[in-house]
Amino acid sequence: VKFSTTEEKCFTIPIDNLINKKLELGPNSTTAYFYSNASGVVDGYAKHDVSQTSWSAVRDGAGTGATYDYISYGDINVIESGSSDGYWVRMTRGFFLFNTAAIPDDDVIESATLSLHGYQKVDNLGITPDVNIYSSFPASNTKLVAADFSKVGNTSFSTTISYVAWDTSDYNDFVLNAAGKAAIDKTGVSKFSARSANYDAADTPPSWSSADESYINVLFEYGGSVGSPMLTVTYAPADQPPFFVDYDLIPDPAYSNSTLNASAACWDAENNS
Repeated sequence: VKFSTTEEKCFTIPIDNLINKKLELGPNSTTAYFYSNASGVVDGYAKHDVSQTSWSAVRDGAGTGATYDYISYGDINVIESGSSDGYWVRMTRGFFLFNTAAIPDDDVIESATLSLHGYQKVDNLGITPDVNIYSSFPASNTKLVAADFSKVGNTSFSTTISYVAWDTSDYNDFVLNAAGKAAIDKTGVSKFSARSANYDAADTPPSWSSADESYINVLFEYGGSVGSPMLTVTYAPADQPPFFVDYDLIPDPAYSNSTLNASAACWDAENNS
């Protein structure tokens, strides 16, 4: 049974839900929505774009550029091949930062979802590159530089979304796992990256074909409020214990002289009563 909050610390519960039942009500939770590039934090992508080189060199080498300002969409997992057998020329990684300092420091994060709105996908290489979410630690919270290309982690924060499943007309939702939720900074900026899980993060070169590319791109904040990268976080106070409502304490409407439509169940958060 779900109950709607009608005032701070209180729930309004239909009487019928309490007859012949004992209900356990947990602490009040809050759901907040955070947008990348809001409050001065950055979103965008960094790339390694070079003349023909090996897979390890294009993946592990220093970045050559970054794009973050005044872009409506961009690539988060480009893989581009060279014209010589087994050589590669480009790779990109997406960066998404969110100012999550509004979450109370002592609250517990119950769930979180990072949502990226798809825009285009192309698979000329026939390698079906997928996407997952990872950590990032760019040098600045407000801009990206070429060197940030290597400032990403390898621990997956969600379930990978395949190339086939990737939606180019709506949000793609990454439900964060325990590692992903732990990366949410309740005192500052939460930093994430988006990469190809099956090739980039796995450090596994795809099948090569000459001078072509595969990629997925997404909408960034400059594209407008609709479609902006979004982090949805549900959190609750850690020190509010569950409480119980026992039906024995509630009058049965069938034997009541008055019409009872609802009962308010409240607790004193400070005294835990």
